[in-house]
Amino acid sequence: MDDLSGIWTAVTIGRSDTLILMADGFYKQIVHIDTPETDYESEWLPWRIERLGNIAYLRLDGLSLCAAWGQGECLVQETDGYSWDTCTDSSLLHPPGVVRLTIIGNLDDDWGLHLDFSYDDSLSWSYARVNKEGSTFSLILDHD
Repeated sequence: MDDLSGIWTAVTIGRSDTLILMADGFYKQIVHIDTPETDYESEWLPWRIERLGNIAYLRLDGLSLCAAWGQGECLVQETDGYSWDTCTDSSLLHPPGVVRLTIIGNLDDDWGLHLDFSYDDSLSWSYARVNKEGSTFSLILDHD
């Protein structure tokens, strides 16, 4: 279950958010928003699997939620934040600069990464794997 490396995307009308997770524990985020016109690419940032109780989350340090919110300014959250965890049916704390995505699925099936921002599911943001090749890709990336 620890092999989430690959390319993940979340897309809706006028917005796309791509996560490139490398097997060495670093990721890059690439965001495009049509209005207001925004193109953002992060530095290589750390990621890891984090377990809280019996639930596994993908912890992304420095993730911007600008595509999910449709905001033109891609900032990293500087204060505590919360999302709704559908696995535990309770709120989930995100420390400053950290976002936890719920991992859905297993290695034999399609994976999904999901985040609910409100109690009534009025804003959800989900990523799907683009290239399900384990930790090998057709795209070679170097973050050194």
